[in-house]
Formats: sequence, C-alpha cells, structure tokens
Amino acid sequence: MAGNNLQAEWRSVKLPFGEWHYLTRHALNIVRLDANATNCQWRPVQVSLAITSQCHKNCDFCYASSNPQGTSRFNLADILNIVEIFDANNVFGITLGGGEPLLWHDAATGANFYDLLAALANCKCDVSFTTAAFTTIDWAKIPQWIVPRLSLHHLTELPQMLAELNRASKQWGQMPAINILFRSNEVNSTLQAAEQLAQAGVKDVLMLPLRPAGRASRMAAIPEAQEVQELVTRFPIPQVKISACYAMPECHTTYLGCGAGDWFIHLDGTNSLKSCSFSQEAISLEQLDYQTILKLLQSVPRLPCHQRIVVEARTC
Repeated sequence: MAGNNLQAEWRSVKLPFGEWHYLTRHALNIVRLDANATNCQWRPVQVSLAITSQCHKNCDFCYASSNPQGTSRFNLADILNIVEIFDANNVFGITLGGGEPLLWHDAATGANFYDLLAALANCKCDVSFTTAAFTTIDWAKIPQWIVPRLSLHHLTELPQMLAELNRASKQWGQMPAINILFRSNEVNSTLQAAEQLAQAGVKDVLMLPLRPAGRASRMAAIPEAQEVQELVTRFPIPQVKISACYAMPECHTTYLGCGAGDWFIHLDGTNSLKSCSFSQEAISLEQLDYQTILKLLQSVPRLPCHQRIVVEARTC
C-alpha cells in the first residue's frame, strides 16, 4: 500500500466575507461571516492544475479541448514547485487534472503519475486528481491521503465505473469519490445510477451540470436550474455536493459564490492563469510566484456567469 501522510491540520484564511476554516484530510469547512472584513484581500484556497492536455476519450463536451495527441504540460520539478508554493501559502486543496492526469509523464526524468503522487508525500494541503478511469489505475500505488475523483461522463459508462470501484475497494481499501456529469432530461436515469453507486458504497459525490463552455458551448443538453434542484433534492446519497456554478434556492449552508478568481484559480503548463476551468480566456504569467498571482486575481478574465455573492445561511 502506498504511503499515507494522513495527518490533518486546520487551515484558516481571512477573505472579504469573513473567516474560512478548513480541516485537511477531512474536507471539513467552517465559515464565519464578518461584515467588517471587506478590506481583506481575495486569495486562492482551491487550485486546479491541468498537468496534461492528453486524453484518449476526446469527448465532445470537453471544456479543456483535450485530445489523444495532447502533451504533458509540466515536468516533475515544475509541479512540485507549484504545489510547494501554494502549500506554503495556506491553500486548502489542489486538484490535478487535464486532460487525463494518469497519462502525465516527465520525459526527461522518466517519472510517471504515480511517481508524482509519491513525490508529494510531504504535502500538507489536500491533493486530489480527477480521472475518467479509462486508463488502467494501479490502485496499490495511490497514497491513502490522496483523493481520487472518478468522473462518470455518460450514464452508459456506469458498469465500467462500478467495476473500477470494486477494484479500488479491494486493492486500495477505500472508496473513491465520484463526479457525475449531468445533462438535461436525465434526472430519473441519473437517480437510478446514483442508487447503484450508493449500493457500491460511494459516499462522496459531486454533481457537475453540463456547462456551455469549450466544445459544449453550443450543446442543447445544458440542464435547467429546476432540473438541478430536483436531482439534488431526490438524490439518494445524503452528502451529495453540487458544482459551485449553482446556488440552490434553499440551502442549509452559506453560499460563497462560484469562487472564480476570488478563492479558486486554474493553472496550466502554458503558465496561463484562469479564473475558472471553463474559461477560454487567461492571463499569461511571466513568473510563477504567489505574490504575482495575488496581484493578478483582480484582473483575470471572468465568465459572464461569475457570481461574487455571500449570503447569510438560509434554512428551508
């Protein structure tokens, strides 16, 4: 079994809405709103790192325009340096994606994705990776503290996903998290799939309603808000989460807005800084350091749907 690094720690930041406290390794959030905190500076607490543009699926909806001919965008030293910078500056979590992160490799050193995960052993912030699981996963090489998120892009892929979950349970000893891409007119079929995932032992689910971005910009399958609400309301797994693109009309938790460019950023190997993974616009970084990123946050392009809103916790 791969190394652990399971020691949790509290991380805290002050942002314009107040204090945000986060317990690593447990994904526990505590937010204290403060109307007098508006002079605080926005800063990233969640970072998406696109480490490769290669993916064999070549999905028609891919916002990242990944393709089979894509390349690894960072070498091993680059990634370790980026993670170290953010880890030292109190970031809560970093997600490795792409593309298909399992295909990442460093041609100069011969390092592969599992070597990268092993090299992150001293990282204190949370680290996750998002995979379509079409590439064989060597579960014995996944550290216990890393969070794999398996993406269910089409409901027809459910049998393969269930088989992968079974392998993970046997070889890794834990149940991965699941991302479900949700399209219009798929409420009932998605709920049926969720029932099977629940029976398999899945407890961590993130719903990702299809967004009109990238290759999906003209797709007709973008779900309506009422479909998203119905799905979440009827979902059989209690801890289901919804993409920050959506705020439910009734909720029990504070809604912090979508976070784009405020407390979330996306980086790729072209040294491009984006406010949102769905955005096609970016700012080029002449040098990758934390202070430069902080200075650029206010000017990084945002999508028209960006919502910088903070509201008091509402109850049903």
